[in-house]
Amino acid sequence: GAYLSATDGRHRDRWGIGDAAVYKQELAIQNTRTPSGQQIRWEKDEGADGDFTDVWQLVADMTQPSNAAKRDFLWDELDVPAMVNYMAFQSFTRHWDSTIKNLFVVRDAEGSGRWRMETWDLDAIFQPRSIRAVPLEMLPPTNHPFTKAMLDDPQIKAMFSRRLRTLIDQYSADALIAAYDTHYAEVSGAWGDDHAASGFKPSPSQERSNFVRGVRERYALFARESRAG
Repeated sequence: GAYLSATDGRHRDRWGIGDAAVYKQELAIQNTRTPSGQQIRWEKDEGADGDFTDVWQLVADMTQPSNAAKRDFLWDELDVPAMVNYMAFQSFTRHWDSTIKNLFVVRDAEGSGRWRMETWDLDAIFQPRSIRAVPLEMLPPTNHPFTKAMLDDPQIKAMFSRRLRTLIDQYSADALIAAYDTHYAEVSGAWGDDHAASGFKPSPSQERSNFVRGVRERYALFARESRAG
């Protein structure tokens, strides 16, 4: 998956999304009678032509009751491997703040025509429960109607479970913390200056402490879930 930090030409070239249709979610998913009703719920990026028909149809298809037609839609119209990667990342990092925002949907309009989800705004990942004590462990991540629809399919849910397991096995808590510290050393000075000027809390050192506690909590949960089978 890709972390979409922008949708300008350079970013599109970097991630190979070319002339894809890109929508940033702004409000909760809701069916509307007409495509124009989706305009307040999505920000259409790059080539915004005012036509929301494709995302309007996506919402309608993804929120229909589970049946054979919906299963066909999932496998025919979605980039299933990319969606599985997205869900595994959300679960791995406990990105709870992606229920009604902080995500993009991308349609490969010039290629396969398939949809996928991409993440946005990662300041709320690996937060310890003392910071965000929501009853949401995201194992699996059913906090969004689209991911819930995917996980209602047993085959896709099994793919998600395997992908999440590979992430857990690939990265240790210590490795994640070490990677954080490498970047922290590079930016902590400027970050501290910004913090002092703005007065925003928490401080860089507090953020690091929260990250470390959050990662340790997450891996303790993974261990418990693994033992539980």
